[in-house]
Amino acid sequence: MNDVPPNWRSRPGSSRGKATGHSSVSSGLTARMRRRIGNLRDRLDYAQHIELHDLPHTIFTHQTPLSRPLPGFATPDVSRKATNLQRVSGLIDGLLIGPGQAFSFWQLVGRPSRQRGFVPALGPIDGVPTVHLGGGLCQATNLLFWMIAHSPLRVLERWRHAYDVAPDTARTQPFGSGATVVFNHRDLRVQNQTAHTYQIRIWVSPTHLHGALNADAPLPAPICVAESHGAILRHGGAGGAEHFSRQNKLWRVQGPQRTLLVENKAKVLYQPDPAQITEPPPSDP
Repeated sequence: MNDVPPNWRSRPGSSRGKATGHSSVSSGLTARMRRRIGNLRDRLDYAQHIELHDLPHTIFTHQTPLSRPLPGFATPDVSRKATNLQRVSGLIDGLLIGPGQAFSFWQLVGRPSRQRGFVPALGPIDGVPTVHLGGGLCQATNLLFWMIAHSPLRVLERWRHAYDVAPDTARTQPFGSGATVVFNHRDLRVQNQTAHTYQIRIWVSPTHLHGALNADAPLPAPICVAESHGAILRHGGAGGAEHFSRQNKLWRVQGPQRTLLVENKAKVLYQPDPAQITEPPPSDP
């Protein structure tokens, strides 16, 4: 039923460093060393070829605004984030993922350094908007993961965001439909286990980050993403510190086939609407 191995599907960002920020120096170095060793062992054929002529069939398109005001936060200047996203787009746009090949965000993008054109910009660290080098790159991985979710590409590695930072405001995607990355031990990786070639298009306009996933053949039936088990849970209270978490499951749906894509759980950083709070955890059917 699950096309994503459980050890990848539900990776949080808590006990081994926050998913939306940086772990300690020692744990970060250890994780990066494990990543280098793992890269030597995985023997995946990583896609490298760029083709800027679109493949004939568009599987899915999406766009996200560069600036999205959140309750309780000032509207940020996104010009520096846009610089980082343009740098990423220049490294990924047009990538062809052939049969058997894999896509790795960091394998293509590399270290986000000043020497390579990245700049300090606003991005979340431990759920708090913070200026740091390469800030804003998660907007790219969020968009990429949402497009990949609407395709048959198999998710090898995806890390969920550890925090739900603000109440839903004009949300057009389900909670938990993004992916966070930290160089170079928290990556977004997928593999093409089909007989067809897929192409990633990604570009930046003055107001939005845009993306399209193309292929050399149409899907036999469109793929959509469905949400279940969505809940905001209350923890503690009655003498202890009250806090909340949010969870759900996302499913790929193609015709009659329904496949678990990811499970999400995050710490809520705002006071939820009482009508949204669930006291006991919801149980699986």
